[in-house]
Amino acid sequence: MIIENFSIMAQGVIESACRLAVKKEHQNVTPWHLLSGIIDEKQGQAAHFFQAAHLDTDLLKTKITNHLLTLPKAVSNAQETPMNRDLEKIFIIAEEAVDASGDKYIGINHILLGTLENQAIMEVFQEAGTSKDELSAILKETRPGFGTGKNLSGEFEYLNTYTTDLTARAREG
Repeated sequence: MIIENFSIMAQGVIESACRLAVKKEHQNVTPWHLLSGIIDEKQGQAAHFFQAAHLDTDLLKTKITNHLLTLPKAVSNAQETPMNRDLEKIFIIAEEAVDASGDKYIGINHILLGTLENQAIMEVFQEAGTSKDELSAILKETRPGFGTGKNLSGEFEYLNTYTTDLTARAREG
């Protein structure tokens, strides 16, 4: 996993997940830590997706918190908190979703698409009021505020859209 392949918001969510796992002294960073970071995301991009899917975020938060309480603790002399295989699988699915959509960076929507393939998380989403098909369709739609087309893929593309790269123009003569 190359962190530069993730959007700034996605990088922030991953960092939050890692911090939460360390703070709670868990053995591994799991999809549950990641989902907690997505829900707590400051920009509210995930909130838009969840609202469109009519998902009860309060119930979702409660379910995530309860699941985090059941995760195994790290041994006392552990120096690292690695990702578990389920989280790695989510990132692989997110990367495949980016390739399929033609986007440039892995965003929150791509990560959430990856979580839909995790059976336990999908059960929690269903309990919170949405189906896999409904949430998947919402996540694959054009993201609000990012425009349409293959060249617009999130916050990194604002510079290319609204500014002129003078260095590139100088190289071109």
